[in-house]
Amino acid sequence: MNDALVSQMDIYRSLAKLVGVKLADDEAVDSLDQLSVWLGKSENGRVDLIEESLGNSALRHNQFKFIPKSNKKPNFIKSKKIKGGYVNEDQLYDLSTDPDELNNLAAENPELASKLQRRLDEIIQGRY
Repeated sequence: MNDALVSQMDIYRSLAKLVGVKLADDEAVDSLDQLSVWLGKSENGRVDLIEESLGNSALRHNQFKFIPKSNKKPNFIKSKKIKGGYVNEDQLYDLSTDPDELNNLAAENPELASKLQRRLDEIIQGRY
């Protein structure tokens, strides 16, 4: 067990490698080979991963999670008593020390928050 960042999207390419299947260049383009991580041979997973919750995107980057401010809030969020990331300020969490996302670090780390916002924009716009 390790803290490497992996995604269910990586199952496709990883299993293909496990069974010796060569994938076409345009097949499973979002999937990364993470077989060595799952087999405990490496602790190096993804650097970036986009998370999405009800139309709101977030970026996992190494141990950090960045959620950009959002003015939209689906009507049912309040009645369900869930957070969903819909607040009017950037959110930045160090998941290695704050896995419950209780301590927003964005105000005290504006440079990192800006860097992660730019990275999120690059990925969403396909410029990565």
